[in-house]
Amino acid sequence: MNNLPEALREFTAFHDRLSQLAAMGGPETDLGPLEAAIHESYHGAYSNTGLAKPKTFDKREGYDPFVAMRKALGSGHTTRMENRTIRMRNEDEAVVFFEHVVVKDGQDVMRNFFVQTYAKVDGAWKLTRETMEQVAP
Repeated sequence: MNNLPEALREFTAFHDRLSQLAAMGGPETDLGPLEAAIHESYHGAYSNTGLAKPKTFDKREGYDPFVAMRKALGSGHTTRMENRTIRMRNEDEAVVFFEHVVVKDGQDVMRNFFVQTYAKVDGAWKLTRETMEQVAP
């Protein structure tokens, strides 16, 4: 039986909660739920115009940008997600595409395009892989 519509609703609710937490991310925010959503095998790649080739990272290195984002949000930056698209590979795998925009004093100062891959592991959604491409604000 195909439960893809229900899996999509469940995953979308999960990703909404995760996104809200990331957007709040001020210095006092408990990032434990974000960290808990990152699978042990998590890895990814980051690229921008200043890099000759993409920089790869693992779970520890990938978590550091969350901490940096929290510091930025504490200094008056805000964030928003645009153009999110979620596609289910099957009931236990989802791929999310979105733009993450960082704003300071009403001006977009950074825009990143993300592709994230999630898998359901032991009944919980976990981020397993992501790529990020920095684009002009």
